[in-house]
Amino acid sequence: MSEKGNERHGFFGDAEFKEVEGYLPVYLRDFARFAYLTGWRKSEIASLRWEDVDDDCIRLRGVNAKNGEGRQVVLGGVLAELIERRKTARQFERDNTIVLCAYIFHLDGEPVGDFRHAWWTACVAAHLGQYLCEK
Repeated sequence: MSEKGNERHGFFGDAEFKEVEGYLPVYLRDFARFAYLTGWRKSEIASLRWEDVDDDCIRLRGVNAKNGEGRQVVLGGVLAELIERRKTARQFERDNTIVLCAYIFHLDGEPVGDFRHAWWTACVAAHLGQYLCEK
């Protein structure tokens, strides 16, 4: 199949990512960093639960993968540090009670949803609006 006219646009390197990351809301920074490091889709990352963490790896269940095939990523270095931060962020308050969230990446206990506006705002603030290609 030809990919002509369907080429991906908007890739950038570590320096550009770090710049945008600094303008993202705090709850999105680890989510975006995990996506940047693994290349997983946002729906796949949003589906990750603590039960998917197994010692030094995270397993994506096939039912949550676009192609239906599960996969895993080894937690080392930056990813291990990121997951440690997420363990701390697992606690949140609901109705004056401390609750543990089942999702690794969440906002007030709910999985991270659509964040296109936050991403767009961060890219513009970082003067990287050229990565916001509109078709």
